[in-house]
Amino acid sequence: MIKMSSKGSTLSGLSGRAWNSVAKASLPQSVQWFTRDTEVMAKLPEKRSRQYIYDLLQKVKFNIGQLEAIIERRGGMVDFTCSCKESAQLLVKLLSPLKEVGFVRLFDPEFTDIKVHWVPHRFPNSEMIKTIEERHGKVYFTKALQDKNGLYDGRRIYKLRTADLKAKPIPRYVRKEGLLMMVEYSGQPPQCFFLLPVWAHPLRMPKYGHKSCTVDAGSRTRGRHGGPANHWKRRK
Repeated sequence: MIKMSSKGSTLSGLSGRAWNSVAKASLPQSVQWFTRDTEVMAKLPEKRSRQYIYDLLQKVKFNIGQLEAIIERRGGMVDFTCSCKESAQLLVKLLSPLKEVGFVRLFDPEFTDIKVHWVPHRFPNSEMIKTIEERHGKVYFTKALQDKNGLYDGRRIYKLRTADLKAKPIPRYVRKEGLLMMVEYSGQPPQCFFLLPVWAHPLRMPKYGHKSCTVDAGSRTRGRHGGPANHWKRRK
């Protein structure tokens, strides 16, 4: 993963195990990770009956005996839990060509692309790969992204195994050689943004941040503590 600064109060001297323990402290205690490698997510037309889903499966000739569950969510989102990976892959293949299906994909594909933002253009990619592999698993592919005019825009893609990211997740904000970078990838655990000071110095955690948090802080303005102001009071 992207390592913290090597100067001053940083985490660069921590072992891989210690790094992961500190990273997990910023994640909600309530999050219990489980495998979803046989699940499929699909966007179907909204406000349709459950029978519509069964008719759609019959249309593509998918045997419902290969399913364990069908879970309907808001906005036409449907989760299919299949009995095995092969069935999940087959369902994606059969539903993909249909016009009425907005999109369909596996919940946990074998590989996941992580996108790192705000990387200085001349920052050595070999250093980034080395740090990621030390912390989170082997990098199988990397690419620097460009804008429409062909100029590099500070974003880099790294492909890792999904299983490695599940075992050793990457927080949303990290530091490398003193540089703040933002990391995004599908299935990334929610992180309490008020825990960012923890990354500055883990020993100051009791003073400047929680030791753990139950807030699903997908944004700074949401969370069951009633937003950032209440959250700040609580953590003091």
